[in-house]
Amino acid sequence: MLRRIISFMAAVWIALSAVADESAAEAERALQRLDGLLERRSEFKAERRMKIDSLKLDLNRPGTVAEDAILKVGDAYNAFNNDSALSYYHRGLQLALANGNDGYADMFRLRLATFLPLAGQNEAALNAISMVDTAGMSLRMKVHYYEAARQMYSYITANKWDTGEHDYWNNRTLAAQNRLLQLLDSTSDFYQLNYGEYLFHTRQYSDALGVLHRLVARLPEGSNYYARAYHILADIAKSEGDMNRRVLCLARSAAADVMAATLEVTSLQELGVYLYEHGDLERSYVYLSAALENAVECNANTRLITISTSLPIISKAHNDQSASSRSQLKLALMASMVLIMAFSVVLVIMLVQMERRKTLQAHLEGANLTKEVYLNQFLNMCSTYMDKLITFNKTVNRKLASGNADDLLKLTKSGKFIEEQTGEFYHMFDKSFLSIYPSFVESVNALLLPDKQLTTENGDSLNTDLRILAFM
Repeated sequence: MLRRIISFMAAVWIALSAVADESAAEAERALQRLDGLLERRSEFKAERRMKIDSLKLDLNRPGTVAEDAILKVGDAYNAFNNDSALSYYHRGLQLALANGNDGYADMFRLRLATFLPLAGQNEAALNAISMVDTAGMSLRMKVHYYEAARQMYSYITANKWDTGEHDYWNNRTLAAQNRLLQLLDSTSDFYQLNYGEYLFHTRQYSDALGVLHRLVARLPEGSNYYARAYHILADIAKSEGDMNRRVLCLARSAAADVMAATLEVTSLQELGVYLYEHGDLERSYVYLSAALENAVECNANTRLITISTSLPIISKAHNDQSASSRSQLKLALMASMVLIMAFSVVLVIMLVQMERRKTLQAHLEGANLTKEVYLNQFLNMCSTYMDKLITFNKTVNRKLASGNADDLLKLTKSGKFIEEQTGEFYHMFDKSFLSIYPSFVESVNALLLPDKQLTTENGDSLNTDLRILAFM
């Protein structure tokens, strides 16, 4: 029984480890995709500017409702340049009031109420929404009203995160969202997003996960709803302690923001801080720097204040990254020096071996030359003695044929012939030997005492002692 329990626990542990590894790998793939998209962020921003410029062409187009054209341009600037968006909304409000168009006037007030908190103008936002007359309001306007109220209260809540007013404004946010949900079509993506967010804020995490996962499965990757849904999913993962899933969701949310050139974001900043805390300094610096750049371009004051809390982290991440780079550079230089020294040693050894081979080759060539000379001299001597033997044989035959045996006997008995031939042999040997070893006499004398030096009879003849040594 105990063995079964242990086996079951081991199997569960292995399965959980496999799931954790796959989750980490999926998060890493999402981060790599985000890295690639961040490298193209200037391209996405340029595309969004082109769309805004295209909408601006309608501002002076004949037959266009001016308030509607201004509203579209202002909405196009949302989360891209907050100052420009507010400027167009103010312009539209003044035009609508001048034209007595109350419907558009209320729409511009709601837009101002929504985004003024991003500029830190909470009172102005509350004042703008208070001027909207809710009596007799159409269903469409009620949806806009409560969505504006929800977003406005959400921004104010974020501004009050470290004060005692946080819970008050958060409750107002939830109340506005609850009211909004009652007005929406439950099958719409807008309803599902708000419903999933409401379930999260009321800590109904399991239900929220189901709603939001079904939603993101059918949303385009670069949409605003997609980015918002994954940011909520990241918050749920954080509350449940699943950090790999949190990184995955934040990376997907940030990727959607980058693709849409949405600059008023929090996912990239949160991801940068998390990665810094877990040692990924290079990515952390890139993400936090991009988040700061976005906040500056968007002119969202509250986001600038929020991201400013990360400035020390950005600075430290940069310093840590620089220190890490310097350490790696030092290690690389040290490794290069070691390799250079090793290469130098190998080069010296190779040069010595080449010199030895060269010397050996010279010795071999000298030995081959000596052999050739020896062989040549030996053949010459053999040839000479063969000639002499033939000549002597002819002389003997001639003497015997003419009956001069006595002359032949005298020739051989006197020893003169042998003496001549021996002398000629010694002369030929001495000449050949000294031509091969011209310093032979000096080398022998270098081994002897000064008073025991051996001398030659002339320049090309050896004495008996030297000849004996030469034969040896």
